[in-house]
Amino acid sequence: MTSSVCVLCSQSESIFAFARGEARIVRCAGCELLRREPAAPFEPNTVLAENESRPELLASQRYVRCIAEQGLQGAKILYAGLSQRDLFATLLAEAGHSVTYFDHTSISENSAEAEEEFDCLVLYQTLERTPDPYELLRQMRKRLRADGHLMLVGLSMDSLPARRFGRRWIGWSAGLNHYFNRATLQLLLEKAGFERILLAPDKRHYTIEHARSQISRLPEQQPRRLLWSMLAMLPKSIQQKEVQLESSAVVVMSRKTEVLGRNKLSVIMPVFNEKRTFMDSFTKVNQRVQEGIAGVDQVEIIIVESNSTDGSRELVHSVVNDNVRLVLEEKPQGKGHAVRTGLKHATGEICIIQDADLEYDVYDYDALIKPLVEYRQTFVLGTRHSGNWKIRKFAGEAVMAFVCNFGHILFTTIINVFCGQNLTDPFTMYKVFRRECIYKLKFECNRFDFDHELLIKLVKKGYRPIEIPVNYNARGFAEGKKIAVIRDPITWIIADFKYFFASPFDDDYLIKNSALFSIEAKNSAADFPNSSG
Repeated sequence: MTSSVCVLCSQSESIFAFARGEARIVRCAGCELLRREPAAPFEPNTVLAENESRPELLASQRYVRCIAEQGLQGAKILYAGLSQRDLFATLLAEAGHSVTYFDHTSISENSAEAEEEFDCLVLYQTLERTPDPYELLRQMRKRLRADGHLMLVGLSMDSLPARRFGRRWIGWSAGLNHYFNRATLQLLLEKAGFERILLAPDKRHYTIEHARSQISRLPEQQPRRLLWSMLAMLPKSIQQKEVQLESSAVVVMSRKTEVLGRNKLSVIMPVFNEKRTFMDSFTKVNQRVQEGIAGVDQVEIIIVESNSTDGSRELVHSVVNDNVRLVLEEKPQGKGHAVRTGLKHATGEICIIQDADLEYDVYDYDALIKPLVEYRQTFVLGTRHSGNWKIRKFAGEAVMAFVCNFGHILFTTIINVFCGQNLTDPFTMYKVFRRECIYKLKFECNRFDFDHELLIKLVKKGYRPIEIPVNYNARGFAEGKKIAVIRDPITWIIADFKYFFASPFDDDYLIKNSALFSIEAKNSAADFPNSSG
């Protein structure tokens, strides 16, 4: 272990990963952010961008369209790039924007004190190169107008080349000081005061000829020579054919937050025919949040009542106060629909789903929420497994308990195979995540299949959950458990197959942001989750 404070989670311990020349690549023991030690100086000759190349030209043109898709015309842009002669910066100016260069190599407290405010910040392959990316974002944010835009282009550990090449990835030799994935990049942006974060792979047009010219950058001699020789054997016509491939970079769009550094918790509580347990459950939740949760500034409890027939609606009206919001549905449409409605009304940075049936222990909140408020994780699952797979033991219902436990194993296996995970309890009620994770996701499931939809779409968006053990006391069907043993498993199978292969975003949204998502027009070279349905 080495000792150096992480710019993201402030953890002082890091773990050695591997060496690259005289540099060490270390992993933060808290958030797992990779960084280089000692820090590399900024050297333009180490960068990957090539202004004279056609892939760079087409990519820069697409970046300019990304700015236009945000409704920015003739905008004042503060630009931190590889140099003032970047092709991207040149094209921004040609498009009518006013571009001011920000010297990211000499950040100081006074570097952002100018009175001029900008409409948009652009960081082009600079965030990962600076020794202190948080400070760079913080200083540039000072000069961004309220609700202003941020565009960021940078290398990512989640990119296809990084995953395929591993330690042979060209990024290790690109003069970077930090190596972000989707989760750590989002956490850094949130910490620095940005929201509505969208990240998409940077797809570029390449030819095999261009690939051959880039192979010389690979550090290992033998693989480099082998690849170069193999590509040289291809016919010239094939070598010059353009194909769109995912590059090592990602493109990020986001907006400036109104409140900086807040960690507000939204507790989503769906209620339908829970008269017997609601008051006890609510009292425990309310008492727990009143006691205070480490790292949480504010708490809101959002109760979604679905027109119960047992008197639950009258009970929920009695608990409303400044911190308890009540959303009334005209008719019951399923737990999934109620949770979706609650998420749509949530205003906190962190969301947790809480049933009103006393199966879970609210004193597990601290352990579940801690990784999120410390900027170490984006998505946490409270696993009911603690070594014994029989998590459901229903009094007098041994057969049903066996069926439920067998189903749990079966569907957990399906999720793990589809999503490339190794989870023990993907269907736990205790799903805790930063609300930014669900930005622009489209949700449509109404019943318990929403558990599957939510998990699959978060994983497809790039978030890898960690599991933390929680206490669990299963209630049986005689006590009000609402799962339909025949109907619900069918909907789970449908959801697993459907959402694994489908885009998690609305089609209309993808079209409106075609440049960001590299969707090409035929002739060319909603905010938080939608609850409709």
